[in-house]
Amino acid sequence: MNKLLSVIVPSYNATKYLDKCLTSFICPRMDEIDVIIINDGSTDDTPAIAQKYVDRYPGTFRLVSKENGGHGSGINTGTKLAIGKYLKVVDADDWVITENLPEYLDKLASTDADAIFTNFNMVDMSSGAKTPYINVGAEYDKLLYKKDLMPILDKVVDWFTIHRVSYKTSFYNSLDIAMSEKIFYEDTEFVTLPFTSVETLQIYDMFLYEYMVGNVSQSVSGESFRKRYSHCEIILDKLVDHYLNKTSDDVSKKYMILRIAKMLGYYETIIYVAKDRSAMRKRVGEFVQKVGKSVPEAVEVNRKQYRKYKILSYTGLSYESLSSVYHKILRR
Repeated sequence: MNKLLSVIVPSYNATKYLDKCLTSFICPRMDEIDVIIINDGSTDDTPAIAQKYVDRYPGTFRLVSKENGGHGSGINTGTKLAIGKYLKVVDADDWVITENLPEYLDKLASTDADAIFTNFNMVDMSSGAKTPYINVGAEYDKLLYKKDLMPILDKVVDWFTIHRVSYKTSFYNSLDIAMSEKIFYEDTEFVTLPFTSVETLQIYDMFLYEYMVGNVSQSVSGESFRKRYSHCEIILDKLVDHYLNKTSDDVSKKYMILRIAKMLGYYETIIYVAKDRSAMRKRVGEFVQKVGKSVPEAVEVNRKQYRKYKILSYTGLSYESLSSVYHKILRR
């Protein structure tokens, strides 16, 4: 049977979580799913756990082991191997809603859009509490054309997250792009760079992805950000380069401006995690100024937010407290 969906599962030392992730794909229509587990140089039992599923369900699960190259390397490897009509990335510590997979597969069978979108839940690791994230801004199920998105691009930017998006495999693999390797935050590239080539999109009012938060090793944790804020600068430089050199139509230009502004907003929270906030305010200010020379519109979009972050950085509040303000008040 032809596969409707290839799922790429980048996995590094995922022993604690991988069973839950892989089990979520076991359903009556799993023969229409191609799950590619990318063992990214794990030193724990990740490959052994993955092999159990390959042995039990060889028509659905595949295991590819490689040297450690980071999350982006796993995506790059998996997308080249994808054989499904559509491809999706599901991190090893996340999972899908099994009972919703049949409906999702029906959607994939009935569309030829370049990119499709579903809703997701953010799941707290400690409490299990779920926060729903719903795609809004356009009519569900309707085939949308990029030229029609200009009036709602502020909403479209939020659709493009790794938890929401799936790409048509032939479309994605026709693009001359590759995710950055051995750094964090490259998922921003995955959900940003393809947009400039997208022609058709479709959104569905259904939940599929369960995104776990609360793991200190995640890129969104304060400790991780403290160590890897320079990765944000690398990704922002790549977004700016893409905007300047590979973006032509007006819709794509505006989308890239909004996406760069959004990434700048996240980058600017670096002030909160720095041990020396004074020095970091200077570094952030200089980097934002550099971006502004190439994409002044993006800096202007984010200017008011940055003022708020800078003012808050003078307080003694922790990163966690300031992040709460950031997510609940400033960015919504």
